[in-house]
Amino acid sequence: MKKLLVIFVLCLLNIILVNCSEKETKIKIEKVLLFGDSLMSGYGLPDEQHLSVVLEENLKLKVTTSKLLMVASQETLL
Repeated sequence: MKKLLVIFVLCLLNIILVNCSEKETKIKIEKVLLFGDSLMSGYGLPDEQHLSVVLEENLKLKVTTSKLLMVASQETLL
């Protein structure tokens, strides 16, 4: 009977400790805005090396919009 009580207490303690552990929180990223100059727009790079494509692949994001708006300027502000 003592063994059964010890097993029960250990199981109960195990359940309590597992439920008190830190839970992993996930953040849902809906949109990413890339703002910059020709380097940000990937000027002179193949399409698969553009920052937007690399981020999409590395972060495993799914494109949910059918339109991508990219505005870039060839002039600097200096």
